Amino acid sequence: MRHLRRLLAVLSFSVLLIATGGGDLKLSHLELAAAPYRYDIVSWELSHLPDKWLNKLKTYLSWTSTSDEEQLKNVQEFFQLGIEIRSLQRSRTSSQKTSDTHEIEAVRASKDLKALTDRLSGLRNGVEEVLESHISNVIREAGLSSRVGLVLPPVDVALEDPPRLLIISPRDVIHRQKTILLRHNISAEEIERLEETILELEGLAALVEGIGGVATYPSIVNQGSGLRRAAITSTHEWLHTYWFFRPLGWNFWSSPDMTTLNETAAALAGHELGLRVYSSITGEPLEVPEVRLKPGLEDPVGEEGFNFRLEMHTTRLRADELLAEGRIEAAEEYMEARRLIFVENGFLIRKLNQAYFAFHGTYADNPASVSPIGQEVELLRNITDSVGDFVRTVSRFGSYQEFRGFLASADDAETSAPLAPVSAG
Repeated sequence: MRHLRRLLAVLSFSVLLIATGGGDLKLSHLELAAAPYRYDIVSWELSHLPDKWLNKLKTYLSWTSTSDEEQLKNVQEFFQLGIEIRSLQRSRTSSQKTSDTHEIEAVRASKDLKALTDRLSGLRNGVEEVLESHISNVIREAGLSSRVGLVLPPVDVALEDPPRLLIISPRDVIHRQKTILLRHNISAEEIERLEETILELEGLAALVEGIGGVATYPSIVNQGSGLRRAAITSTHEWLHTYWFFRPLGWNFWSSPDMTTLNETAAALAGHELGLRVYSSITGEPLEVPEVRLKPGLEDPVGEEGFNFRLEMHTTRLRADELLAEGRIEAAEEYMEARRLIFVENGFLIRKLNQAYFAFHGTYADNPASVSPIGQEVELLRNITDSVGDFVRTVSRFGSYQEFRGFLASADDAETSAPLAPVSAG
């Protein structure tokens, strides 16, 4: 028990390195501008970690139990409430900008929101326990537990509104230079002001984005994303904590390629394992995903013939070309013009700049990425016997070169598509 407590203490604080970003940027104006909106991750850890484990202890000592049917009902109600609350918050924010909104309507909306939030809070602990239990079982079935069946680190999930992420990139090249966690309730006006301040004072591209989860401990997972997405995200974030104690996670921030390798491997394995968790909870037939991490750019994804994946990838390539030519303002004008085209076709992108591509390009399954790592991770999954074997195999790579070297020496690599050249990052 003493060793377990020590493990949890180390994990809860050291894993913050993954959650809060990396890089060597130390700019006083940037830190000063972001300071009022920073997410207090240390206080969050100190308040949540003890509460989570005290609740687990109370659950184990309780003489009462909940049937599988009641558990499923509570889980479904919880995530439906999360979606309703999110919708109500958005509509209330929108109505506050409308001059003819009646005060009585605002009061009614606040009361409705409070009632839904109170009910959600009452269900939260039980739903988290159900989700953690099913994830742990799936992890064991995948062969990722210890020899005596322990899942380490233990699965620990906090279902709530995750913080937002401030992404910083230089303007002359697309590069994820720094990320900072911000409060989830920062207003649209504050976001715009912060991004503009960083641009004006530091000459850096900035973007504040919403995220689905954070690999803190417990992992923060969006309560308004629905059960299926929460199962996938929770598993994704657990993989980051699992890899944190292995070469892959140790080197998360050692290079852009290693960041992308970590995120892309977690996306693939998290999706595959997360679908098993979803099936386990709901009893629905298991979706067996095709091992194809990055759908072809020719795949139709928009309405009326607009192909989002192809158009976004085309935008990234052209922006890279303009920046490589030193035409920074032309690149920014081009990205804004392209953003308007996306909006016209129903894709409501608030800001399309270097920071947007620096963030979304970290995930090699995203059309904003130009990395070959998506194809390479897909290849590794194809030559491993199971998703558990994939997770263990990728965990031992401490550098991108090691990873590529393994693929090159694999028995069936000669029958696969040739690997792309190593990127400069």
